[in-house]
Amino acid sequence: MSNTFREYVKKIGSGVHTGKDLTREEAADAMKLMLLGEATPAQIGAFLIVHRIKRPTPEELAGMLDTYAELGPKLEVDNLSFNYPVTVLGTPYDGRGAYCPCNRTHGNYFSHCGGSCGAAWGGKNAY
Repeated sequence: MSNTFREYVKKIGSGVHTGKDLTREEAADAMKLMLLGEATPAQIGAFLIVHRIKRPTPEELAGMLDTYAELGPKLEVDNLSFNYPVTVLGTPYDGRGAYCPCNRTHGNYFSHCGGSCGAAWGGKNAY
C-alpha cells in the first residue's frame, strides 16, 4: 500500500468544496505509482472513480501523459512497410455522453487515403 498515493486520493476525493486539484508533478507521480504497481488495486480504483467524478484538469492530464510517455509502450515507426506518415485520429471521450467519439472528417480522411471507414452516429446502440 502506498501512503503517498493515499494522500493523492484524499486530496482529490475530499468533496466538492474541499477537494483540490493535483499539480502536474503530483498527477505524474500518481500515474507512476499506478503503472509500477506500487498502489494497490483498491487505491487505483478509488482514485479513478474520484478523479472521473471530479473531472480532471488539463494540468493533471498533462502530468499523467508525461508519465505515460516515459513508461508506456512506444510506437516503432522505423521499420514500417509503407512510406507515409502515421496519423492517429481520436476524440477525447469520457463516457458521459451517448455519442460516437469521432467526427465526420474521419470518413473523408480515410476515403481520401484510399481506405474505407464506417461509423454510426446515435445513442446507446451506436457502434
